[in-house]
Amino acid sequence: MWPRRPDTCRSEASEDRKLHTAVIRSNPTAGTLSTLAGQVASGALKVSVNSEFDLERAPEAFAAFDAGTVGEIAITVA
Repeated sequence: MWPRRPDTCRSEASEDRKLHTAVIRSNPTAGTLSTLAGQVASGALKVSVNSEFDLERAPEAFAAFDAGTVGEIAITVA
């Protein structure tokens, strides 16, 4: 279950695989989203999306997430 508090973070590391992951949940403001969009557009922030689903397939996206799919999942809205 997701944390109820905004701005919470869970972090895991694996020394043998040199892997570090962090799950961050927040309640972003319009200003924060605008800043992040600018960073993505400029290339300063890179987001690796491994799976994309059209809005009509959103239930599949959530099922994939619940099943533990590795990587970022995007739901596209046209």
